[in-house]
Amino acid sequence: MNPINCSYIYNVGQTLERLSALKADNTLDEVAQVCLRAYGTLQAIRDQNIFALPLSKNAATDVINVLDNMWAKFESRRDEALGPDEVGLVFQAKTNFETVLKAEWDKEAVFAVSVKRAFDSTVLVWDGLRLFPPDLGNLVPEASVDFQSAARYIAFELPTAAAFHLCRGFEAVVRRLFEAKCGPLPSKPADRTLGALISELERSELDRKLLAALRDLKDLHRNPSMHPEHTLESVEEAVTLLNAMDAPISHMLRIVKETRNGAQPD
Repeated sequence: MNPINCSYIYNVGQTLERLSALKADNTLDEVAQVCLRAYGTLQAIRDQNIFALPLSKNAATDVINVLDNMWAKFESRRDEALGPDEVGLVFQAKTNFETVLKAEWDKEAVFAVSVKRAFDSTVLVWDGLRLFPPDLGNLVPEASVDFQSAARYIAFELPTAAAFHLCRGFEAVVRRLFEAKCGPLPSKPADRTLGALISELERSELDRKLLAALRDLKDLHRNPSMHPEHTLESVEEAVTLLNAMDAPISHMLRIVKETRNGAQPD
């Protein structure tokens, strides 16, 4: 997956337009900047790996070679007119490149990620952990991959996958909370389920409102989301789940951090 800067495509078109403006009576000094900019743009197309453009890369190389030859020929006589033959070679190579590029770009699919509520699309795709408390990565590193994946799935409008990873990350935070309040996790798998951990936490002195939130997230969201027959109908449901987890996760992380620091959590 690669981000695409829209100015990249604009610059290609601008390069072709400038090459089309070359005239036989131009000197090398007059077109030097045009040639240098064209060279840079064409080299970027030749070397890029975002689009599958094998024929265009070859055609770009042809234009570069024509410009190189013209530059070498007139470098020592920069005030001499290029002449129709030299300009004709540039036009021919440029036109071939333009034709091939259009044909190959017609086969490329480019998708735009729409904004989800107030969430920046770039953050969702590349830096989803910013949606969560800043201590998350240090306190519960095993949850980072799931929460980052959830953010990407929200960006790409895959709500069921987003909910699945949100719930996995949520469960990882609950396990760290259990360790902070109750000690090591139980050895038996049946005693390490989310429901069993919350039941044990309910016997502690943990805040009753937090416990109620954990129980609701488990019963209303986690359990259904882990069921293969359950699907979320829209990305809005995944965003709602993300928002519902924010306060409980923040509260749990605060307790984990205070316990690690030796303070007595509220």
